[in-house]
Amino acid sequence: MHCEYGFIRLLPNNSICLQLAHNFGVNTVEKGVLSDVNDKEFHLETTSIVRAVENPNPEKAKVVKLRRHYKLNDKNQLEQVVEMETDKTEMSRHLTVIYEKISEDGKS
Repeated sequence: MHCEYGFIRLLPNNSICLQLAHNFGVNTVEKGVLSDVNDKEFHLETTSIVRAVENPNPEKAKVVKLRRHYKLNDKNQLEQVVEMETDKTEMSRHLTVIYEKISEDGKS
């Protein structure tokens, strides 16, 4: 298991930049563009992957590219699909997450 912490920024020309720090020593920058045609989804792809420490287990696969797809579905939930490519595997689906907004009183 791991966790990610970071920031998402809206840049000029509807560009999006997601900067993440992962708890296992990897930092990523992912960029994409908001579409004028579809305001319910956007897609990001890594432009930079930096490893703060060398992998202590060199035979373990290293991530070389990530893609994230975000979409606001018909139930007003945010869906995220993450695809990952490593130095040992082709790009493939890594995980799917569905976020649901919870109000301040704890109800959806």
